[in-house]
Amino acid sequence: MPRRCPIGQCRVCLGWGEKPQFADCIACSSWRQLHPAQARCRRCGHGSRVNTDGLCRLCLLTIRLDEPEWVAAPVGGRSAQLILILPGDRLPKSQPLDRPVRGQAPDRTRPRSLLERKRIETAERVDDPRVCPPTIRGQLLLFRPRRQLTDAHARRVKDRDLADYERLKDVAIALAAERGLSTAWW
Repeated sequence: MPRRCPIGQCRVCLGWGEKPQFADCIACSSWRQLHPAQARCRRCGHGSRVNTDGLCRLCLLTIRLDEPEWVAAPVGGRSAQLILILPGDRLPKSQPLDRPVRGQAPDRTRPRSLLERKRIETAERVDDPRVCPPTIRGQLLLFRPRRQLTDAHARRVKDRDLADYERLKDVAIALAAERGLSTAWW
C-alpha cells in the first residue's frame, strides 16, 4: 500500500491538499527559510511571512499568474483564491517581482520594488566635492589631469547642481538631434 501523506491546510500559503511535510507544503517550507520576517501582506493584509516586496507567497503567485497589472497600481485589501495542493502539480517559483527572467535584461519599464522606492526616498543628496572639483574662474590649466569617470564617480555626484544646466541641456539636445544621437546621450 503506498504511503499516504496527511491532508490539511498549509500554514504559510493556506492551500489545502496533501502535505508530504508536517505543517507546510513543499514550496512553502523553502519560503519560510528564505523569508523569516512576519508582517502584514501589502495586497491581502494577511499576517504571514513576506518577501522584500512586502507580499506573502500566495499573493505573489496570484500576481505572477493572474494579475500582473497589480504591480503598476498596488491596492491593498484584495482577496486571494484558495490554492489546492495536488500531488505532482507544482506551482511556479515565488521570486521577487523585480527579478528578471534568466538570460534577459531586467525590464526597466516596471515600477521599482518597494525596498528600492523606500531607499530612494530616504537617500541623502549626493555631491562629493572630491570628484571633478570646480575650477577657479579665469584660471588656466598648465597640464591636463588624467581622468577616467566611472559609474562610481557618477553616483558620487549625481545630485550636483550645475551652473547654467538648462541652457547647456538645450544646446546638447540640439547637437544630439543634429548628429542623430539618442536621448541617453544628453
